[in-house]
Amino acid sequence: QQLARVVFLNQERTFNRKIKEALLALKIERELNKEEILAQYLNNVYLGSNAYGIADAAWIYFSKAPNLLTLEEIALIAGLAPAPSLYSPLVNPKLALERRSIVLQRMLREGYISRSQFLEANDSSLNLNSSTPKYFNSIAPFFSSWVTQKLPLLITPEQLQIGGLSIRTSLNLDWQYKAKEVI
Repeated sequence: QQLARVVFLNQERTFNRKIKEALLALKIERELNKEEILAQYLNNVYLGSNAYGIADAAWIYFSKAPNLLTLEEIALIAGLAPAPSLYSPLVNPKLALERRSIVLQRMLREGYISRSQFLEANDSSLNLNSSTPKYFNSIAPFFSSWVTQKLPLLITPEQLQIGGLSIRTSLNLDWQYKAKEVI
């Protein structure tokens, strides 16, 4: 149901949306196995600070590919899902560390990590190396930069932090390419 909501529906809290979510979940379960469902969810879930999916979060918070993350970095990212804007280490580092500790404790309790791994990861500091989301690398950087500067005049900082916005602009890429050729 979470995958259905994340990929196909919005976050509105209505009875109608819940019915659609349940029906979509049944269809997803018929089409995909559990591993595929989990992979799809992890590649699409919002993880705060404009990160959608594990790969985005690894890049935005640590400037790394997911396969290069350490145990403590993985635990921090895993802890973001319930409240990504609240637990984002870029917004609330103290709360992010508390949440990371909860994830590590659960991993220890379930036998995924050893006591020594838990202690080492839990005692580590928050070593962020944040990067701009890769999709911000625009083919029209001056225009994109101008739009980014104007957004705070139109929407609240909270809306910007939560993300998930679709912004329509007057940019016409075909004209942009033709203008580049002429110049």
